[in-house]
Amino acid sequence: MSQIETLSDALVDVADLVKSGDSRKAKHQMAKILDVADASSLGILRWCAATLEHYPFPIAVDKMRNAWKRAPAPQYRDLIAACVPEQDNGQYIPTNEAPAEPPYGRNSERAPRNSHRRVDRSRRKARHTPHQARQNAHAARYFRERAGVAEGPQLKDRDDRAQDAQVYASGLDYDKAAVPDVRRLPCVSCWLERASADATTNRVRAGHGDDGLCGECRESKRPGIPELPRHHTLTDAVAARCAFIVARTGPSARAILRNEWRRASSDTRRQTLIAEWVKTHPLPETTTTPQPSPTPTAVDGACECGSIRQVRHGLCLDCRKLDSATAA
Repeated sequence: MSQIETLSDALVDVADLVKSGDSRKAKHQMAKILDVADASSLGILRWCAATLEHYPFPIAVDKMRNAWKRAPAPQYRDLIAACVPEQDNGQYIPTNEAPAEPPYGRNSERAPRNSHRRVDRSRRKARHTPHQARQNAHAARYFRERAGVAEGPQLKDRDDRAQDAQVYASGLDYDKAAVPDVRRLPCVSCWLERASADATTNRVRAGHGDDGLCGECRESKRPGIPELPRHHTLTDAVAARCAFIVARTGPSARAILRNEWRRASSDTRRQTLIAEWVKTHPLPETTTTPQPSPTPTAVDGACECGSIRQVRHGLCLDCRKLDSATAA
């Protein structure tokens, strides 16, 4: 008797031991079979075990039956027959993986070279000439930019109606509003705006105060604010500027100091110092005395400082505030 026939009989004995419930002895007997089996026998046993694990019992039995029919020798048939269980013993292990896709498309085993693709020539776009392409681009740009707005007069929206309702004569002096205000204190000689470099001269860096002149007036040797001692205070600088303005302008000093006080609106301390200096130092009287208005609310035109803002009794709003601060 050959080794394969012995293995088939041994497998039958192992099956009987499993049926009788002696699993320990069946495992011991199976270990001996695997030790003495040759390569061909082990290959058949491995294939039978894999078939029973990967396929349901009816399919696995059919595959093993086909293998039994194609076996080259009777010994292999006996070995395959010994591996077939009499009933389903639960060796099949189902998997939850999705089935593999066909190699050439969905539900198709046909190679791409054998596929017949239908081409609908009626769906092809005609080739446009350059002139037609420019016309199409122009039309597309027109519809994109116009955004569905019709030609001709359009209905006015809320902003257009508000602009039409605005009265032209609103009382704003556009010429005066277009003139920017002086960024710094003007020159005490020509009363024009000074450059930023005029406030950082050698005299200022030496600690003797600002001369109050612009670059042109300084080059022309025009008189300016006298030098101040080193370590002087802001009070000394404001007093020196006010005294120079009064000495140089005479009767117009009050109006000029009002402008100085108004320009210092962002610097409350400088405004206070100007008001205190005017309060403690008498100013020259103006040549013309404004006549009081018959009514306290009447407007007398322009103020001495040139402002027309709420002029009452010859004084504008800022000048009245300055007089009130001086009187206090």
